[in-house]
Amino acid sequence: MDLPLRDIHIPPLAPWWQLALGWQILLALGVLLSGFAIYKRINKKKLTLKKKALLELACLESTFYENEDILSFLAELSSFLRRFSLQKYPDKAIGGLTGTPWLEFLDAPLKSTEFSQGCGKILLKAPYQKAPQKEEALDLLELSYRWTKQL
Repeated sequence: MDLPLRDIHIPPLAPWWQLALGWQILLALGVLLSGFAIYKRINKKKLTLKKKALLELACLESTFYENEDILSFLAELSSFLRRFSLQKYPDKAIGGLTGTPWLEFLDAPLKSTEFSQGCGKILLKAPYQKAPQKEEALDLLELSYRWTKQL
């Protein structure tokens, strides 16, 4: 008597990814949130540098209005521009730039010649003048604000 038995069958192979759909969604959500957090942290660092620079400019401005010492203000503003440039572009060799090449470097982000041909020239000639004009210093301050915001 022949019994109608089926042959031995092997169960299907287990999938390589055995997590349930809910866990897969949760894992994907975790990866997305981690990527977003890293992105925000990187952007916060960039924004922080700009915010610090703008706050320092505002501090320089208030000190200038209190003391009205144009020569020290211009020296501090020049120092600020150099420090901020070195922080923003650490890989460029800008530490040794002086004179017209330095002003041309400052012109590059603005795509203008306001530093090298305009009010920025006061950075070069102020140490050798007795009393630079207050208007020139204020024009340079406004230009420095625009330069910092542009970066």
